[in-house]
Amino acid sequence: MIRSIVVSLLLGIFVVGTGDPAFDEPRRAKVSAGAGTRTRARQPRQKQSPGHDEFHVALDRALGPDERVDLTAQAVGCTLVLTNLRVLIVRDGAKFRPSSGIRAWPLDRGLRLRLGRAYRQVHRLAIGDVSKTVSVFISTDQVVEAQRLIAEARRRTFAADESD
Repeated sequence: MIRSIVVSLLLGIFVVGTGDPAFDEPRRAKVSAGAGTRTRARQPRQKQSPGHDEFHVALDRALGPDERVDLTAQAVGCTLVLTNLRVLIVRDGAKFRPSSGIRAWPLDRGLRLRLGRAYRQVHRLAIGDVSKTVSVFISTDQVVEAQRLIAEARRRTFAADESD
């Protein structure tokens, strides 16, 4: 008896739906807009450069009492700093991550500064020594400042060795 009721309901639905043109069209599964779904076009990310004050606060913490800043050069996501004693990388947000936000290398013979060729308008600068190397990316409009900083760091490195 239950079987005949179910069969008659299904048959009735089929007969009623045959006259409807939407009944024969393939149906798409409806996806509700949950937490992981995008409901509109992707918007470009706002460029958030750290404030001038944040950079200075992080840099002041890293500098020694007899150290002075001579040159700076912007890079992608950080700033290169040349002082009278060493080369530093001050990453954006260094104020909030003191362990990895600032890296430093002394101006000595072990310092390696290698600027690679451009790939898609971005250069790679490898800074380090035998034990540790860090990569920094530099856009084509930032290359001139970075080259000036690299040249001055190399000049000071080799000038210090010649005076010994």
